[in-house]
Amino acid sequence: MASIFAKKKDHLAKPLYRYSKINASLSYNTTKNTEALLCESYLEYDALHLRQFSQNIDFFETQPISVIWFDEKGNKRKYTSDIVERDLKGTFLVTEVKPEIKYNTPENRKKFDKIGAAFADEGIKFRVQTELDIYVGKNIDTYQTLHRYLFNTTRADYIETVLNESSNVMSFAHFNELLLDTKTPPHIIFNMLAQHQLNMNFEEPIRKNLLIYKEAL
Repeated sequence: MASIFAKKKDHLAKPLYRYSKINASLSYNTTKNTEALLCESYLEYDALHLRQFSQNIDFFETQPISVIWFDEKGNKRKYTSDIVERDLKGTFLVTEVKPEIKYNTPENRKKFDKIGAAFADEGIKFRVQTELDIYVGKNIDTYQTLHRYLFNTTRADYIETVLNESSNVMSFAHFNELLLDTKTPPHIIFNMLAQHQLNMNFEEPIRKNLLIYKEAL
């Protein structure tokens, strides 16, 4: 029987990271978790963009859950997933992020089939996601730019605001820069922000300047 190390609905139990692992990891800020998430590759980092900007996912975590499985020789193994996500219906999905060239081998396919079966024993869905799933048909470049502006850290209290309120703040100046960088119409950006409950903060000094400008017209 597989053994799952999941303690809470909103924050699954996380394994302790070795120092070498922390030093080799990237940090991903998100509005769908109160903590910055560690990931081990740029492929995994981009996979997190898909979850950040998905309207169907309200929570995700990296490397929070493990399962015991047995290889073809009967040896006991422990696998820790890359990502677990929760959709709006409360259903959890566990994902392994792997380069296609490493996943698409007979040996690894058998391995992850067994891991998937171990998760299935616990009633949890499992899948492997490669760059074909992450990049094909996805506008990752726009997500990268939007994410960078949403988590701009020029203000000292910005990260604290994001972590405490699970929301984002974007100034009007950053909003204009985003429009220029992504060449995206304003109404599309506003829709994206609204869909993901991201807040626009048109700071008062800028708002006054805009009012003066409009009156001058």
